[in-house]
Formats: sequence, structure tokens, C-alpha cells
Amino acid sequence: MTNKQTNYFIQVEPSQKIALCVMEKIEKYESKHCKVRMFLHGSLIIGSSLALIPTLSYLSSSLSQSGFNSYLSLILSDGAYVYSHLGELVLSIATSWPLPASILILGIAIIFTNSLRRIFQYSEELSHNYNPQLS
Repeated sequence: MTNKQTNYFIQVEPSQKIALCVMEKIEKYESKHCKVRMFLHGSLIIGSSLALIPTLSYLSSSLSQSGFNSYLSLILSDGAYVYSHLGELVLSIATSWPLPASILILGIAIIFTNSLRRIFQYSEELSHNYNPQLS
């Protein structure tokens, strides 16, 4: 059994001039797309850096209000007590840890590191695709 396919369309190759023009347009679009994304991720880096300052202040005040500082001073001052009551101390520290502030800092850190990674990725793409004739 043979599979006979008929081609009803004529295949035409574009001229070299048209292909070059299309490739230039694609490269311009990709370059512009990278620049816009770099700008947006740069804005996210600046915003997350600015948001980190009040969040750290919030974490500091939450730690002092929850009594975490007293547990920290106990750990640093009396090592024998810490070793003898380690389970109770860990449970007390876990219950006194300010979870909302920690989640905020973790979210901001994730946004910052992801945006920084993307900026490096897009800058590498721009440097590899740089064509001075297109600028």
C-alpha cells in the first residue's frame, strides 16, 4: 500500500532581501521585548528593595513583642539549660516566632532574587543578539 500525496500548492522560496528584512524585524522585536522586560524586572527589584526596609522593621518589632529576644538571650547565656530543656525551648521559640513578618520577608526575597535572575538572563540575551546595524 502506498501513500500517495499530491501537492496542490507551489512552494516558493522568498527572496534574500525579504528574508533579511523579516529577520531584522524579528530581531528588533525581540530586542525591544527584552528591554521592556528588563525595565519591568528592574522596577520590581527597586520596589522589593524599598519594601524590604519597613518589613525588616516590622519583623524586628514583632520579634521584640513576642518575647523572642528573651529566648535568644537565654540561649546565649545558659547553654546547660538549653541542652537540658531543648524540646521545650524549640517549641517555645516556634510558637513565639512572628509568622506574618517572616512570610512577608520571604515573599519579598523571592521577588527580588527572581527579578535579579531574569535581569541577568535578559541582559545576556541582549548582548548575544546585539546587532549594531539595527540600533
